Amino acid sequence: LKELIQRMSIPIDMVEEVVMGNVSQPADAANVARVAALRAGIPDACPAHTVHRNCASGMQALTTAANKILAGEISIA
Repeated sequence: LKELIQRMSIPIDMVEEVVMGNVSQPADAANVARVAALRAGIPDACPAHTVHRNCASGMQALTTAANKILAGEISIA
């Protein structure tokens, strides 16, 4: 996540939400998106959630983020 933000040249404080898809999450990281966001240096005030839909997790995460952007709720996810 940190590498992606750097490659996109997005200031880290502009990230408004982190949405990740995950098929099999570890017991010690119940919200993988939150763990990844914090490790990437995203402020803890930024919401982060993980989507679990087996093989469709990634697609659902992208759809959720895109819908929030289209609705004007956030600009960058």
